Amino acid sequence: MKKKYTIRLIYSLIILSCLSCTDIFETDISGSSVELLAPVDSLTTKSNYQVFWWNYLNGALWYELQVVSPSFSAVSSLNMDTLIEKNNFQLTLQPGVYHWRVRALNGSSTTGYTENVLNISDTI
Repeated sequence: MKKKYTIRLIYSLIILSCLSCTDIFETDISGSSVELLAPVDSLTTKSNYQVFWWNYLNGALWYELQVVSPSFSAVSSLNMDTLIEKNNFQLTLQPGVYHWRVRALNGSSTTGYTENVLNISDTI
């Protein structure tokens, strides 16, 4: 009788562990990319207040947003580097040229960065 109970317990544990596998294994997002929505690439605007916005990516848990000036290849000012769960972020910037990029992350993988350029002008 004890052997029968032990076998049932083992089978139950195996079934429960298989059912919870979706909680353990995450979607591999490394081959995906984040679609940036706003501000559009190469936008020139007079508005200092910007909403950086992108589409949600299936399987992503967080998004890393970076904003630099004037570019990532020649950074003179790091204006933002943050990890957030939502798909937008509001930021007020001074006139200048900015490059901004976003990548998606989960517990096991990341996408590459998707990058846009923004020009805030005080003379438009």
